This record gives sequence, C-alpha cells and structure tokens, in this order.
Amino acid sequence: MMNRPCPTPKLIELVRELLSYEASRGQAARNGDAAGFAVTEKLRKPLMKLVGSASFLSLIERALNLAKARTPMLYVVHINLDGSLDGLSDLGSESREASVMLIAELLGLLVLFVGERITLSLVHGVWPDLWVEDK
Repeated sequence: MMNRPCPTPKLIELVRELLSYEASRGQAARNGDAAGFAVTEKLRKPLMKLVGSASFLSLIERALNLAKARTPMLYVVHINLDGSLDGLSDLGSESREASVMLIAELLGLLVLFVGERITLSLVHGVWPDLWVEDK
C-alpha cells in the first residue's frame, strides 16, 4: 500500500482561506449551510467535469474516509449519489475543523492525481477573487 502524506500545511492553510472567504461572503449563512458545505459544493461541479462523475464519487469517498480517520466526528457525513454531502452542518461548532480536514484530503488527493498546478488552477477558477499562491 502506498504511503500518502498528510495534507500539507500549505494545503490546509488554503482550505482555511477558502472557508473564511465563503463565510465572509455570507454564502453559507444565506443557504443555511456551513461554509464547508459551500466550499465542497463549489468544488463538486468543476471536479466532476475534470475527472467524471464516477471518479469524483470515488475521490470524495476516499477523501471522506481519510478525513474520518483523523476527525472521527465526520462519521455523520454522508455522500449522496450526485456527489453532494449531507451532515456537515450537523457538526455544529466543530464543523469548521472537520471541513478543513475533509476538503484538504480532497484537494490533497487531487494534487496526487493531477498535480499541484492543475489543482490550484481549478481552485482559482472557482474563486477568481481569491489569490492562490502557486510555488
């Protein structure tokens, strides 16, 4: 079995910026959902376009399983057939850190499969107003 590194601090910081950006825009509050849900929803369609719906479902399922190992409270989160998530908003005050781990795992897997440049390009395409550093 391949040893996969934990999400990097740089990736975790990027996810925290995405969550803060969504929270500051009020998207999560208007929809009644956690910022983590807003971020995963915004990533879902472009990722499905990039890798296909079946591959996206595998990718999000793997990311959720990896994140559950580090953040057991994510066991309440479920993936719907369309790739959307249920349960993130049920985590209450702990939803932010749980969302950080889930989204960092998702982006970490994407970096592993398609590379950092394509991953950051995808993130920039979804959030063009948010500067994404590419080193």
